[in-house]
Amino acid sequence: MDYVIYTFGGGDLLWHVFNGIGRVFASNSEYFTPIGHLALTIGGIWAATRAIFRGNIGIFAMEWFFPSIFIFTLLFAPKANVWLKDEVSMNAPVKVDNIPIGIAMFASLSSQTSYFVSKMLKNHLLPAYEGLSSRKTGIMFGAKAVAKIRDVQIHDPVTLTNTKEFLRQCFMKPYIIGNNITTIITIFYSFIGNIIPQEWRKLI
Repeated sequence: MDYVIYTFGGGDLLWHVFNGIGRVFASNSEYFTPIGHLALTIGGIWAATRAIFRGNIGIFAMEWFFPSIFIFTLLFAPKANVWLKDEVSMNAPVKVDNIPIGIAMFASLSSQTSYFVSKMLKNHLLPAYEGLSSRKTGIMFGAKAVAKIRDVQIHDPVTLTNTKEFLRQCFMKPYIIGNNITTIITIFYSFIGNIIPQEWRKLI
């Protein structure tokens, strides 16, 4: 059984996480199989001891046997294939094997719900007429642009120094340290309101 997990950036990190999960929960795993056997043995002894001293066999069945059977048989024993689909950095989905179906199913359900909501917002927030939009990439353009920033390398030392100084003086001081973002936004909206014709304002 295959499940799809959507993400907007960080697909390489998710691949490492699910690859580790696949190695841990693989059949006859050197990590999980001995620990699972030890946990089931200790839990069985503890539940049997409680049932014997209390004279109630139902404790053994309801607090250990049935929960253990449900968790290991239905959630961890069946394996599924997970496809990681990064909408920002990956060109094609990446497949990860040997993921427990309980982890794969719930992770896929939550990611598909988030993906559906993001897609719905994208379709409803974009202007009805494409000519009114200055971009055609949707609301995820910012995420894609931020993801590409880490690949930018400035080799010229003068340009690198000027860029760092520009960010320090024109961004860090006024916006991060000075917290003048509200004033700047107010001035910007006032400027836009003065230069945009009256009939265009109804479309914004």
